Amino acid sequence: MVKSLLSLWVLCALLVAPGFGDEPLATLEGKAILESDIPVTPEQRKLEQQLYQLQSQALSAAISTKLLESEAERRGVTVDELVAAEINPKIGVPTSTEIANLYNAQKDKINRPLKEVRDQVVEAIQRAKANVHLSDFVNQLREASNLKILLDPPRLPVDLENVRFTGPDSAPVTVVEYSDFQCPYCRKAQPVLAELREQYGDLVRWGFKDLPLTEIHPEAMRAAHAARCANDQGEFWAYRAKLFEQELFTDAMYQDVAKEVGVNGKKLMECLDSGKYTADIEKDAREARMFGIEGTPAFLINGALAVGALPIETFQQYIRRELPEPEDSDSTE
Repeated sequence: MVKSLLSLWVLCALLVAPGFGDEPLATLEGKAILESDIPVTPEQRKLEQQLYQLQSQALSAAISTKLLESEAERRGVTVDELVAAEINPKIGVPTSTEIANLYNAQKDKINRPLKEVRDQVVEAIQRAKANVHLSDFVNQLREASNLKILLDPPRLPVDLENVRFTGPDSAPVTVVEYSDFQCPYCRKAQPVLAELREQYGDLVRWGFKDLPLTEIHPEAMRAAHAARCANDQGEFWAYRAKLFEQELFTDAMYQDVAKEVGVNGKKLMECLDSGKYTADIEKDAREARMFGIEGTPAFLINGALAVGALPIETFQQYIRRELPEPEDSDSTE
């Protein structure tokens, strides 16, 4: 399994690393045609992301294998013996409740009485627990190792002009969020983002772009417009935070939120009704779709794409990858 993944990883590396840059791809009448002369389609962006994910998964499998082999060699045992010693004692015997819960969840697919498939259900539970404990063990080995990931994700050329930012321009990490104020997953992501802003402070600059999914969220465009109008009065981030707390989007709500954050409601509604920011919102949305982004929320972390209301651990992994390595205080000349 690992060997097949590694083969796929090598193949993907060859596909995405043809040595472009300033090298000509062709010449016509003696004049070079460069990579920059070829428009990149959303489909190509998606393919690039998919290839990177395959590479990353294959690399992760290879790292896990190397870590287990190294630890087994250190202990003077085989990998199978190492896994048996570390994992088997933690699996235990499934309880009747665990067996019943798994069986009932899959009852329609199994379509046989529990007494006939009890052994298979027990085996499935034990296998799932073994996978979880093995993953935890490998993660412990990773944390204790001197591991550096050199595989770099695709970087999307996001336009940072006129982005609404919070955080210092000098921050080593820039996170740009594409979001929709009516999107429940965007709302779900907000507490995680707030915790990350608190955790990383001036190390991260946070930006916001609009991607209203008007096909399913009819008020998303107007909500995006309202937030931009609040920005005219210097209260974008406070207004934005309050919008993500709302479920019913009406003109009365926009004015109520304005009052809460100290924005002049009359001026905000005049701005909102003028439609002055429609073109800017549509520009953000077009850029996102050119990147192959179709859903919200989506994040560009120094240009690297992350999609969805991700757990905080995933965001931390992305951000740590972008932070400069600390200087070695023990190094000597």
